[in-house]
Amino acid sequence: MYADDKAESQVGHIKSEKLMGEMSFFDRNPRSVRAKALINGTRLLKLSRAMYKRLRVEHSYIAVNLLEHAIISLNHLFRQVSQDVSTFNSYLYAPGRK
Repeated sequence: MYADDKAESQVGHIKSEKLMGEMSFFDRNPRSVRAKALINGTRLLKLSRAMYKRLRVEHSYIAVNLLEHAIISLNHLFRQVSQDVSTFNSYLYAPGRK
């Protein structure tokens, strides 16, 4: 993942079979980063809101599975951020530190 400014800088790495952009999919706000494949031949599945709405009607079981996957992905993201904040706070507010 890369910051949206003109100079590219890597801010993360997405493993195979993982989601990206799930927060902006639900809240409809712009993504804060963009992705760039580092390996030739990388394949990506893009799911637009219109496609998701159609899936809900025509193949609801697939839509439910995608939704569950997105919830799990957001949960992992939240837990990782919480852990990062906790670790950062332990450095800032360590016992005996003034």
